[in-house]
Amino acid sequence: MPPTTSDDREAPLTVVDTLLALDRPYTARAVGDATGRTLTQTGGHTSVLALSEASCPSGPLARIEVRESQSRGGMVLATFRESSVTLDDVSDRAGLGVGSWNCPHPEAPLDAPYYSTYAQPWGDIRVGYDRHTKRLRELILDAMETLTGTPPTDAPSTFDPFDF
Repeated sequence: MPPTTSDDREAPLTVVDTLLALDRPYTARAVGDATGRTLTQTGGHTSVLALSEASCPSGPLARIEVRESQSRGGMVLATFRESSVTLDDVSDRAGLGVGSWNCPHPEAPLDAPYYSTYAQPWGDIRVGYDRHTKRLRELILDAMETLTGTPPTDAPSTFDPFDF
């Protein structure tokens, strides 16, 4: 693993902070402005959902995607480059507490990430981690249920797939 630098840890966490601070409903323009990227619509556009994305040639993000909905809060999917940022770094920085774990389906690719999901009043925050390096890979802000959303009533799981 490459040596850890301050920027290796801080830059991805700054992107996480920026994305978590966005207002809903999520829009490609707002996400692009916040991340300094120009998102372009993809062929996945429908009458109720517009898909926009950008590849990021440099910086902590490798790719960013926005799913804009005309009647919902939308979704942001951020894929990060390799860094030394861990689950604890993200949950501590964002004040998320304990999330519920979602392991990949047995038929998923071997490199599919584990996710920790944090219920919010407006939807879910899902943080994806590499199952081998235990480092940040993805951040998904999912407000597709409704603009206001209601968090699930079930208690978060204390299962830790990395505890071996």
